[in-house]
Amino acid sequence: APLDPDPLAVLESALLAYRCLRIGPFPQAADAEQIRAVLEGPDVVARRISEEGQVWVGHWVQVTGQPDRASAEAARDALNAAGLPDAYIVPGAADFRVSLGVFRSLSSSRNSVNIATRLGFSTQITDRYQPGTTFWLLIRLPAARELGPGELRSDSDQILRVETLDCAQAEF
Repeated sequence: APLDPDPLAVLESALLAYRCLRIGPFPQAADAEQIRAVLEGPDVVARRISEEGQVWVGHWVQVTGQPDRASAEAARDALNAAGLPDAYIVPGAADFRVSLGVFRSLSSSRNSVNIATRLGFSTQITDRYQPGTTFWLLIRLPAARELGPGELRSDSDQILRVETLDCAQAEF
């Protein structure tokens, strides 16, 4: 009679036919669900998880290079008059920066940058984060299946990380 195959060898062989990925972080559960719905199918398993961490809020546009509080106040007033009513002096900053706002898309921040530049101010754009819950997708897919850029596009306009996971350690 033929020998029964070793159950561990069968499991290992099956796991080698797949690869596992962790994709994220997503700022909202809905963003993760949007991509999960695109990826999940007969040969792909996708599961959403959440973690506490730093949540990306957007692109923070600021006017920099103000030498003192009076200059920062004059800059804020000029920016308000030029159509940026939400400009404010950043409280607690070691220098005298003026915030022009936080924008979800880089293209949206350009209007504020253009107005400030026309007024002769230097600007900088940095990523803004706050503590909160981030969402990730755990994906198991056939080893030969590649993910296309369109499959990883969500409405959040955020760059995502794709990390390789050990399929034997991932919980699907």
